[in-house]
Amino acid sequence: MKYGTAIPVGRGASSEILKAWDPDLERHVAIKLLNRDDPQSVQRMLLEARAQARVEHPNVCDVYEVGDIDGRPYIAMRFIDGRPLDEAAVDLPLTEKVRLVHTVTEAVHEAHRAGLVHRDLKPANILVEPDEDGTLVPYVLDFGIAREYAASGFTTPGQVLGTPGYMSPEQVRGETATLDRRADIFSIGALLYELAAGRHPFEGSSSVEVLVGILHEEPPALEELAPDLPSDLCTIIHKCLEKERQHRYDSARDLAEDLQRWLNGEPVLARAREEDRRVAHPSGFGAYLLATLGLVLICLTALFAHGWQKERAKTRSQALTLEIERVEAGLRQAHMSPPHDLSSHLLGVEKALETLVQEKAQGPALLALGRTYLLLDQPHRALEILQESWDSGLQTPEAALILASSLIELDVRQRQAPGCRESLAEAPPEAPRDFLPNALEVLPLARDAPGRYSSQSTPTLLTTPYPEGLLALAEGDYAEAVRCARATLDILPWLIEARLLEGRAHLLRAQNLQERRAFEGADAVLNAAESAFDAAAEIAPGDRRAQQGLCAVRAQRSMLASLAVGGP
Repeated sequence: MKYGTAIPVGRGASSEILKAWDPDLERHVAIKLLNRDDPQSVQRMLLEARAQARVEHPNVCDVYEVGDIDGRPYIAMRFIDGRPLDEAAVDLPLTEKVRLVHTVTEAVHEAHRAGLVHRDLKPANILVEPDEDGTLVPYVLDFGIAREYAASGFTTPGQVLGTPGYMSPEQVRGETATLDRRADIFSIGALLYELAAGRHPFEGSSSVEVLVGILHEEPPALEELAPDLPSDLCTIIHKCLEKERQHRYDSARDLAEDLQRWLNGEPVLARAREEDRRVAHPSGFGAYLLATLGLVLICLTALFAHGWQKERAKTRSQALTLEIERVEAGLRQAHMSPPHDLSSHLLGVEKALETLVQEKAQGPALLALGRTYLLLDQPHRALEILQESWDSGLQTPEAALILASSLIELDVRQRQAPGCRESLAEAPPEAPRDFLPNALEVLPLARDAPGRYSSQSTPTLLTTPYPEGLLALAEGDYAEAVRCARATLDILPWLIEARLLEGRAHLLRAQNLQERRAFEGADAVLNAAESAFDAAAEIAPGDRRAQQGLCAVRAQRSMLASLAVGGP
């Protein structure tokens, strides 16, 4: 690499930022270096570089090149010696804060003109740096999850895009395919609100409460929260934060122009448009006064309240599911990172999950919670949650697949060598039991799900031969389980669950051969099991399930060697 000595200056979930010297152009650059080299992260990084490089604006961080350092991909960008927007604006007067956001809005408009929606505008992605005369200049960066209007965009299954608190309602609802520039306008409104009022428009004790607030709660009126704020500026901010995007500014340019009018001391268009909308859509108070049938009104109100509560509960469950999936995605990223001490991260994940359990998850949120506990290598906890979900009536093909996965995981672990089982697996809370009958009962629902092999843009476990492989493993048809695992890998080569299925099928077959005293055959099958678990560990070095599988193979090989010679 042509760059000189690099100094770490920041770190994210999937990358670290280094400051380096470019000897050719004699300037410092920022190097965004990926923590791991998996195809999806490389593709996302390339998309980020291309997206950011397409936006030609002085307040969008310049991208110089992409490359790799010892196989680790990187993006070289302009080095900005600044602070995040919220930190830089703490002691600034209100007009200066608005001026900074006005500049950011113009830069975002240029991205929209290039056909991009940023989707993650927040203080950390806007750095503020003083220029030569001391004037503060903001720069927009990190287009890592930007989306093109006309393209489907690159996404990772199960990954949630955006940051709670700055996401628009349509992002919270998961409407990623139809997001447009007005999602970014909502985020800018949240930034403005925070800078003007000193607090976030949607606060809560958890991310779930924040997401529910974005969907159903109106932010506290700025006129009441901060009476000294100019009313026109309050109108601008609240217009950005409208739940329905058609009521927000139509474009970032419209917002920038209204901010400039406010800075110039001119009347803003947002107020006139809001008054026009109120005239066209009067409140229901007058209609309420004219109502004469009190009993009918009470009944209608009760029905409305019931429907609202039902919808609110549904939305809260959706928000909770999003938050659990966010934890799951972070855990998968940690597993895929190079080997390092994960103990503090895993402890944090456990605490986050237990907090989310207290939110009384229901439906899909319970499935996501069970799936994450499986990923955390706690199959007993996963089974407890998944069985509750199943008994409550959520008996979908996906639910059947995840529930069966926990049952078979526990069954396989019961059959492993005791030393390995106690050292790396979760200690069973009860006496050994037969998990297979329940697994065999629910798995056909996943296998026979309608439309499983229809054409889909994003394959999942349910749309591959994986369910058939899991069923074959439960039935003792280990050759078929291996075949299905490999067929799944042809579709999703990065899927660690398929590698684990292959390794466990080989391991159980080796145990059967050992019981029949076919020692040579058992040794050869153990070699195949070790290769499968090695491949799983290569995909996710930090996933304990892969290491636990390797431990089981070596414990079984030790037992096999002892039996072959008639003693220890």
